Amino acid sequence: MTAEFAKLDSPNRLSVISGKPNKAWVADTRNQNFTAAKLAVRSVFGADPDLTREGGSIPVALTFEEVTGKSVLLLPIGGCDDCAHSQNEKIDRKNYISGTKVLAAYIHHLANE
Repeated sequence: MTAEFAKLDSPNRLSVISGKPNKAWVADTRNQNFTAAKLAVRSVFGADPDLTREGGSIPVALTFEEVTGKSVLLLPIGGCDDCAHSQNEKIDRKNYISGTKVLAAYIHHLANE
């Protein structure tokens, strides 16, 4: 970054300080939380979910899991075009309604595990 900034020949100064990185949270997907979530997504969308690793802006997930000793599940309902964390963050009405259905189905399936 410093080398690229130097190419700009700017009168401004650049100072880069690297902070302490967060530990990665990787969940065990072989438990009742994830089983219920998979069933919920399948019942609402008619397809199995892709289990992706994301949520880098949610470092507290690992803390919740460590403090409670319980499985944590992040159940996203937004779309890739929702501009998460930006000034124009949004959620489409269809995704919101489908998300409420997924949450209800998740609770239903979790109760039956």
